[in-house]
Amino acid sequence: YQLRTLRPDLDPALHDWLLGLLQSDPSQRPASASQALAMLTGKAEPLPTGPVRRGRSWWPTLLSLGYNIVAIGTLAAYLRWLLLGGRAG
Repeated sequence: YQLRTLRPDLDPALHDWLLGLLQSDPSQRPASASQALAMLTGKAEPLPTGPVRRGRSWWPTLLSLGYNIVAIGTLAAYLRWLLLGGRAG
């Protein structure tokens, strides 16, 4: 199956790289994403490892959680007031 039948304008180097990724024999495919990237770019670049840190602290999340708890509590109290017909219960 040739990818060029679907995309005749496909670069031959990209075509060969994609076919290399789709090989049915695992020994013919790149062993890792780094190896696949090296095959594509011609140079090995290390991929980031470990968790990605977004640089935000924990307090905005905690503050948002607190606001949501207060809002849900207020809504629940208002709905209870409506259901009881404005009577204190």
